[in-house]
Amino acid sequence: MTLKDIEAHCEKHETRMDGAHAKMDKLSDGQSDGAPHFEADGGSSGKIVAVAITAVLCVAAVWYVYFRGETPEDQTTHLPVIDSHAFVNGTNGMRVWVNASDSGDRIVNVTLTFAQKTEAGNLFFWPTIMVKVYWVNHSSAEISDVILLVTLPAGEYRVSAFATDESGNNSTFVDYAYFRVM
Repeated sequence: MTLKDIEAHCEKHETRMDGAHAKMDKLSDGQSDGAPHFEADGGSSGKIVAVAITAVLCVAAVWYVYFRGETPEDQTTHLPVIDSHAFVNGTNGMRVWVNASDSGDRIVNVTLTFAQKTEAGNLFFWPTIMVKVYWVNHSSAEISDVILLVTLPAGEYRVSAFATDESGNNSTFVDYAYFRVM
């Protein structure tokens, strides 16, 4: 909601309240012929309360938009980032190093995905075969592990990593590393 939308919304409610108070004043002034007449103590205190409430709501809305609200451009600056990574396939398994950080929220996990190359006619697909999730709860994450690949069937694979923050935002995938299991 923009500031102009909020101001228009507040003005609309102020106008409506002023109209309602004018009607009430007209009705109370027109009943001086002996009919029951009800007058609120303070006369215009209802107007003052209505204007005060409207002013407070307008100030709160403006404060939220300028100090708490985030534009879509702001949200992209708070995505987690994979700062560095290495995937090294060795004789004892794949050695993995991933460093991630987030300027906005804490990183909840770092996920590695292993996808196998499959062929369907002239097209290649990379369905995910294995996922390994490392749970962390810090503004930065450092993951190092050795993953045994003996559980994967023979074929060509690619491994990638991404980080997820506590707001559910994912980093972009890091460059894929390709390897073969015999």
